[in-house]
Amino acid sequence: MNVDKFVLELQEKYHYSEEMVSFLKQAIPAIVIYYGEDKLEIIMGALRDTEIHIQNEGENTSDYLNEYFGTNQKWQIPPMAGAFQHTQVSLKEGIVSTKNIIYIGTTMLHTYTPFDYNNDSKISSVIHEICHAIKGYRKLKVENNQVVVSTGLLKEYYDYDSATNTFINIKSDNVGLEEALNSYDEAEIMSIMTGVKHKVGAYKSLTSAARCLLDYKGVASAIKKSQFSDGNEWIEYLGPEVSSYLSTNFDDMISGFYNYKDSERTKRGQADFLNFIRNYTDPLEYQNFEQARKKADAKTLQMIEQIVIRYNSETNQFIEEAVNKSL
Repeated sequence: MNVDKFVLELQEKYHYSEEMVSFLKQAIPAIVIYYGEDKLEIIMGALRDTEIHIQNEGENTSDYLNEYFGTNQKWQIPPMAGAFQHTQVSLKEGIVSTKNIIYIGTTMLHTYTPFDYNNDSKISSVIHEICHAIKGYRKLKVENNQVVVSTGLLKEYYDYDSATNTFINIKSDNVGLEEALNSYDEAEIMSIMTGVKHKVGAYKSLTSAARCLLDYKGVASAIKKSQFSDGNEWIEYLGPEVSSYLSTNFDDMISGFYNYKDSERTKRGQADFLNFIRNYTDPLEYQNFEQARKKADAKTLQMIEQIVIRYNSETNQFIEEAVNKSL
């Protein structure tokens, strides 16, 4: 992959600044190293399909998004959200399609601060949203007359409103879990980029929980497959009951980040997760343990047999010598 050529292609398409070009030249190799070269086409496709827009001074976010997507809707944007990735679902000439954006806010509490490419916290937020875009690349399907858009393990369900010719988000599954996993990805990619262990700013407890979960190799493998395949490998591996519990648990943990009134729910979620981790046994690790135990048991039995044989042989020899001496 020629990174310079690819980034130049992106610059020409989206009119990126030289600072953005320099950032992408550093970020893309780290992302490929982390996700693997087998995900290269997905990574490139996602970056081609998704504009990374940094808010200009005086720019109204809702106005910009409506112009970008050709809509006229009210946008619910958390006032403290520094960045977000959004996939807009639309219907044109009977065809359902999507359009993506990564929006980087620079105005908070009516105060504008230029984006700082030398600030690890700022560029980390961009990495975070790029990871969302990669795991959501062209994940659009129709199920039971609903449009489903997947981003990793996150699944968003939309109903079509013929009166307004828009799609309405009616349900989102695995929000907290995917956010935690994505924050873990963000931290790992930033560590590759900078050569220094990176700590996420916003979702520290969620990232720590994701790290604990991914320490189980079998779980980690199933999750990674599901995030890119849009399948249910992780549910099949963990089982419906455990996967549902984890989804609810991570939703509890993230709730306090969106609504301070839910802080108790967040604490309860953290406590429940710690209890889960203390008592969880990864099926793969259990299988490996059982195999190792059986091998160990077989080896132990073999050693015991050898000891018994040697003991019997030595005993018989001792008896024979004693008998011979007595004659």
